[in-house]
Amino acid sequence: MIDEIIKRGWDFHAVSGTVTTLHQRGYRGQRYRGGLALLTHISMRFSITMHSRSGAINTILGDNCTSLNSRGSVHSSGTSPSLHQVVTWSLLSPFYNYTIHLTGVYIFPNEGNLEEFFDTLTVHSNHPHIYAGEFNDYTAEEIESHITPLDSHALFHRAGDTNPAHSPASTLTTATAPAADFRGCLLLNMFNSIEFIITNGRFLSPSPNHRPYTFFRKPNTYSILDYNLIAKRHEPLIRTCQVIQNVLPASVTNHMHIYLELDMPTSFNQVPPIPPHTSPVRTLYHSKRLKYLQSKDAFTSALVKKVAKISHTFSRLATKLHSSKITPQSIADTANVALSEILQHAAHVVLGKVDPHTPQKMNPTNSLPTITLTTIPPKTPRKLISKVQSIIVGTQSTPSKKTCL
Repeated sequence: MIDEIIKRGWDFHAVSGTVTTLHQRGYRGQRYRGGLALLTHISMRFSITMHSRSGAINTILGDNCTSLNSRGSVHSSGTSPSLHQVVTWSLLSPFYNYTIHLTGVYIFPNEGNLEEFFDTLTVHSNHPHIYAGEFNDYTAEEIESHITPLDSHALFHRAGDTNPAHSPASTLTTATAPAADFRGCLLLNMFNSIEFIITNGRFLSPSPNHRPYTFFRKPNTYSILDYNLIAKRHEPLIRTCQVIQNVLPASVTNHMHIYLELDMPTSFNQVPPIPPHTSPVRTLYHSKRLKYLQSKDAFTSALVKKVAKISHTFSRLATKLHSSKITPQSIADTANVALSEILQHAAHVVLGKVDPHTPQKMNPTNSLPTITLTTIPPKTPRKLISKVQSIIVGTQSTPSKKTCL
């Protein structure tokens, strides 16, 4: 899946949380990681920086996970990692005048610490800043309190959730339980304090009776739990914002897509074209010399000597893999580098490099030069190489699937 996305010219920026065994009601005993993802097209030449604002996360590239930030990986109580996730990507492109900030949000339904979490969301920025994600809260058709009568003439009225049961809690509520109405109250307080507006449901849809629901639960429950937010002063940048429903079957996701299109001011500076892709010069060796017994024995001995030195390294890596201290992709990458260095060293010492500027026609009447090499006797090279191969093959198990929201 990720390989196909990359082939089509997209860069994949994704993070996951730490793997956690859930104890919340309805999820008890389940393994959970969660995640957030951003896709950008290479034609836009974005330079991207990523900042975690909800604690420990791991960057994801293919099957490889590496720790990005260990700050705040536990609750204030120090008992368990936070299940809420927030990551801000800052995108800078030579085609646009401004840096664009995009904050991906996922709020776990049964997780507490909500006031603290919404405090981490509250950020002031002069540049366009978009919040997008699954907030899991009710806002009904509440009007943002910072919208003045003058603003209401310039802004479209927002079509929201008309179900009375999906209203946010009162600002005077004393409840702190992790419920959708309480989260809705906190969300409204947050974007009222920084003068943000909800974009989905604010623009005309093809059908006048259309309601921009973003979530469906069988048998017939619709609600709005996902939002795009932007500063009120940046609303003129929006061309359109639509909820695209029924794109994917319910077996894949019960959430709908939100499509937001911005008209960003472009840069007046001329952007140079992307230089053509050129492959790096490959290092070539006189591999034909391996058909001579003396060269072959010397090459094998050089390999055995190097493999013997790193066999304990592979053993340590295998131990870390079995104890889940390292990912399969990490050990495969390490093994690939180590074995490449071994092969290149042996080829350089025994076979010699091919000079790319010298014609490679060989005179069959002239014998190849004699290679004199001091080596240790080959001590069952097949055993050593087989041992390394067995360690590497043992790392190719399929890792656990990651959920990217």
